[in-house]
Amino acid sequence: MAISKKLPSHDRKVSDLINKGGAVPNTSKKEERSIQNIQLRLPNSLIQKIDSQCINDYYQVKRSRHSWILDAILEKIDRESV
Repeated sequence: MAISKKLPSHDRKVSDLINKGGAVPNTSKKEERSIQNIQLRLPNSLIQKIDSQCINDYYQVKRSRHSWILDAILEKIDRESV
């Protein structure tokens, strides 16, 4: 039978914590997200046309491609729903 040295109190606390183990991860379903990511594949020629539309000629400010596409989708939905 092997005899080991008594651990110092700090080391004993650390050892007890390690041996205790951790909590089980939360397995409940995540709440439904209000925004969902999608992947959109577009030809380079269409992306170039979108990028040219994103630039405001008067202010020389580039609008984000993402917001331009969202606005285009919303315009299409508005036209189709009338």
